[in-house]
Amino acid sequence: MTCGLPTFATCNGGPAEIIVNGKSGFHIDPYQGDQVSQLLVDFFEKCKVDPSHWDKISHGGLKRIEEK
Repeated sequence: MTCGLPTFATCNGGPAEIIVNGKSGFHIDPYQGDQVSQLLVDFFEKCKVDPSHWDKISHGGLKRIEEK
């Protein structure tokens, strides 16, 4: 998150408290591989259609870090 990359992290522990799902990154369940892969595909497809989506999530992550 600190380097501005969209973040995908587990939905358990610290990341769940830091990331606002869909706004500053994405929560994933490491035990649900199909859901994780679909989330990644959906994210990159949305970025392909709307390149500003990448920036929106990236800026959301940076803003969240500044807030906390």
